[in-house]
Amino acid sequence: MPSTQPKPLAQLTSKNLASFFSEITLSKGQQYFKEGRVLAVDYSEGHLTASATVLSSTNQKYALIVGAFSSGSQTFIFSQCDCPVGKCCKHAAAVIYHFISHSNNNDDIVESWLEKLDDITDEKETEEIDERQHLYVLRLTSKNCFVEIRKGKLNKKGFYGKGSVIAISNPNYLSSWKFSEEEIKLIRLLADQNHYDCKLTIKKEEGYLALKKMLATGRCFLGDDRTPLRINETKDISFIWNSLQGNQQQLHLELANVENWQLLPTEPVTYIDTDNFNIGEINTDIPIEKLMLLKHAPVMSDANVEQLSHQLIKHFPVNVLPETLLVEFEEVNLPLIKKITLTMAQFSNQVQLQPVVIAEFIYGDISFPAHSNKDRFTILKQHSKNIKVIRDLRAEQYAIDDLHLLSLGAIASEYLPLEALQEGVERQLEEGSVWTLGHLPEGIQDWIGFTTVGIEQCKNSGFIVEVADDFDLKIVEPELIIDIDDQEDLGWFSMALTADIDGQQISLLPLIAAWLSHNKEPKDEEELLLPTPNGSFVKIKVSSIRPIISLIEELFTGRDEQLRIPQNRAMLLNDFSAHDISLINGQRVKALADKLADFNGIEPVIVPKSMQATLREYQQEGLNWLCFLKEYGFGGTLADDMGLGKTLQTLAFIMKQQELSLNQRGSLIICPTSLVGNWLKETQKFTPDLRVVVCHGSKRQSILSTLDEYDIVITTYPLIVRDSKHYQDRAFDHIVLDEAQQIKNIQAKVTQQVKELKAGFKLCLSGTPLENHLGELKSLMDFSLIGLLGNHQHFNKYFRQPIEKHGNVAKAKELSRRIEPFLLRRTKNEVMAELPEKTIIEQNVILEKDQRNLYEAIRVTMEKKIRDLFAKKGMANSHIEFLDALLKLRQACCDARLVKLEQAQGVKSNAKLDWLINNLPEMIAEGRKIIIFSQFTTMLGLIEAELKELSIRYSKLTGQTRKRQPQIDGFQEGTNSVFLISLKAGGTGLNLTAADTVIHYDPWWNPAVEKQATDRAHRIGQDKAVFVYKLIAEGTIEEKIQEMQKHKQGIADSVFSGKKQTAWEGRAEELLSLFQ
Repeated sequence: MPSTQPKPLAQLTSKNLASFFSEITLSKGQQYFKEGRVLAVDYSEGHLTASATVLSSTNQKYALIVGAFSSGSQTFIFSQCDCPVGKCCKHAAAVIYHFISHSNNNDDIVESWLEKLDDITDEKETEEIDERQHLYVLRLTSKNCFVEIRKGKLNKKGFYGKGSVIAISNPNYLSSWKFSEEEIKLIRLLADQNHYDCKLTIKKEEGYLALKKMLATGRCFLGDDRTPLRINETKDISFIWNSLQGNQQQLHLELANVENWQLLPTEPVTYIDTDNFNIGEINTDIPIEKLMLLKHAPVMSDANVEQLSHQLIKHFPVNVLPETLLVEFEEVNLPLIKKITLTMAQFSNQVQLQPVVIAEFIYGDISFPAHSNKDRFTILKQHSKNIKVIRDLRAEQYAIDDLHLLSLGAIASEYLPLEALQEGVERQLEEGSVWTLGHLPEGIQDWIGFTTVGIEQCKNSGFIVEVADDFDLKIVEPELIIDIDDQEDLGWFSMALTADIDGQQISLLPLIAAWLSHNKEPKDEEELLLPTPNGSFVKIKVSSIRPIISLIEELFTGRDEQLRIPQNRAMLLNDFSAHDISLINGQRVKALADKLADFNGIEPVIVPKSMQATLREYQQEGLNWLCFLKEYGFGGTLADDMGLGKTLQTLAFIMKQQELSLNQRGSLIICPTSLVGNWLKETQKFTPDLRVVVCHGSKRQSILSTLDEYDIVITTYPLIVRDSKHYQDRAFDHIVLDEAQQIKNIQAKVTQQVKELKAGFKLCLSGTPLENHLGELKSLMDFSLIGLLGNHQHFNKYFRQPIEKHGNVAKAKELSRRIEPFLLRRTKNEVMAELPEKTIIEQNVILEKDQRNLYEAIRVTMEKKIRDLFAKKGMANSHIEFLDALLKLRQACCDARLVKLEQAQGVKSNAKLDWLINNLPEMIAEGRKIIIFSQFTTMLGLIEAELKELSIRYSKLTGQTRKRQPQIDGFQEGTNSVFLISLKAGGTGLNLTAADTVIHYDPWWNPAVEKQATDRAHRIGQDKAVFVYKLIAEGTIEEKIQEMQKHKQGIADSVFSGKKQTAWEGRAEELLSLFQ
């Protein structure tokens, strides 16, 4: 059986560990060792065991004992730690890695042994007089100086012993009880932290600072000598070239009165006198790296010195050079002169010449390109003479920084121009010689700024500035010419803005439009610089073209070089008179502009003699306004409240034009089908002298071929699309759109077709020109006065989004001012003091249990479905499903029988219908005549059945009603007490002044539509107070509809009255709130 023998720890290797420690434990132990967590290690005699202290990751100190023994060829490791693991832990592994690291060199063991000899004191010779101290021992190599930290004692003789080495594994984990705070700072100054086995090295500024601190302790030594190093005086260095046999030379560096010395690589450079143990600074400008090379310069032949002369001259001062080179050497040490020259250059990738700055650094008569340079000397050879130019690197860098601060950039060598045209610049262009602010035309503003301000800043910074004769940014201020083409009829004229530059006519409108698309709207005091195709720039004062800037943004398409402008903006031509802009051609438009300039208000008009009606005061004002629009070539929108006589005012206007012989081409009136009969009756009643025809029905083809024979042609919106070919080549004197909101959708075919119609005067009639959003108002204005509100993109950005999304009052007022002359709107409250009062009653009804349960079941189901759809498909792609869900909720509020669900069939209660049944008989008994509106024709059928049950006489009007007039007459003039009307079929155009009560059975999203329906009764001719009931189911979607009605009304009010309205964001969360 093999015997067991203790094994010195120094003989352990990494291979011995695998059998006693897990892989994870070894990994953590190695990490602890590298982090310097092994704080103290004390060895037993012969290094057979060791006790140690290890710092844990939580900064707790654990004490342990580690040892090893061998049995035959096997090595066994034992450990005991006071950590929770106890044996073979990561702390023990860290200590063993410490052993292995320090056992690679047997010197440690020997030094430890010697230290113990030093520590054994002879009572007769020595006695301990001081505690152990840290010693700083400098170890020199040919190029470096390392610091070794030892711990030793002063003995009675006053000398420190050799001391024991203190291992520094990681300067970031130094123990505060082992080193003082100042010692830790000093070690960290010296530490090379790129290595785990930390080496303390004296180098650069940190090394110089650490060296001074070590010398100040009196415990800084050179090698094994314990004579303290001292600070000595600063020395000058001499460079001696010694001649050797065989025509050879070698450089030798000498310090005065110092025989043996060595350079220390610090900043500033220091030396160490190895004979006298002194350290001092060296007075030199040569960097330490070059001094080290000089000190170890090889032996050179005279031929080598000659060949390497340029490199030697470049790197070293004159006093370093061999005397053989000084014969042909000249040193230039003159102040720096900074110079820039503005000139033009041709680049390979540019057609036009480009402005550049030639930047130079000049010393005497020698010039260098202005780029960053790291060499303090530049070597040139002129006329077989070597010239060394001493460069002022700091001043050069400051000059380069100054150029950069002015936004100048040096052009890289691969992009240098083909040639610089500056006279006198004969040398080849180099990198750093050519600087730029950017190529034209993009960089024109930067170049202008540089020529006006930057040049002065350069002069203030000490630059010499020259401007070559060829330098030219080609900025011109030509006379501007406006050429007007007014040959086009139907409310438009065209305008071109040109300038004559070197005999070439340059169109400026596309240039201005391009500038505006990339910049904010300019202020009047600004100037525009517009690049032209010939490379020049046209300078224009913004104030001179201010009248057309907004028109360019609104109307310029870029498809040609002219701007088509509506005649309603002709007034702008007068604004050019104050500026030096010539107007040519366009006599008709200029005459209109002059007429507008002399406008002093709307002239009163005499009512046509053949007009069979007496106009009220406000209707007379409407006639005056319509005639004013016609006289000045405008169109407009008559937006009076329902029942204020828009039809009468329109017929009076047409009759007046007929009287003045200004209706030669006739007038076209387009209206909903339901109003054809009303228009015919009104023309027969008020203007019987006019030749009127209704172009409607299957026999209209014969009428379409004889339209010239009539003064007024009445047709419908659907038929204007079908008969478009009969109208496309025809121009009327007047076109009137009744219920013009029919063209509110710009994408609709009827809208596009109507806007293609031609007439000298176009008029929209609508009590609700804005129902849902501002785009509807613009669509009407685009028909009656095209161009007034610009293109759709500009309108949406400038007006619609700020007003609708943000409630911008200023934009609402601006839009109101823009449309004010061309939109006339009077409300009943303003002009009809004698009109009876209208009382609106929001009648809340409460759904009974089974109807409420049905509503809630639909709401919960639909909310989940729509929420899932929004998440999956997005809000925009869930439009149809969303509307279907809302429809079901609205139907459930009206009557369960409208809902096509099995659950609805068992619902018996009906809150709204019960209210109707309970109140109608009483109202009729009071002598009231009642209109009931609903969007659901099926609902009207259910109400109809109840009326029959109650024996109440009624009329009914829906989209399926063939003979409308008998139904109207039965209510208006007959004995029918109730009129059932579907909102879409009878919400507009009807005159039902016999009614004094209006019931909205179910609310509609649009307040304007409801108001139109109400105004069937509350209009001119009404002599009774009108009561309006809105049936609203409490706690349902109908309350949400009421809120949205108020928001939409707020938008209309803000435009027509300038009030502030709340902004609706249109977020998915708000749409989902309709299901709450």
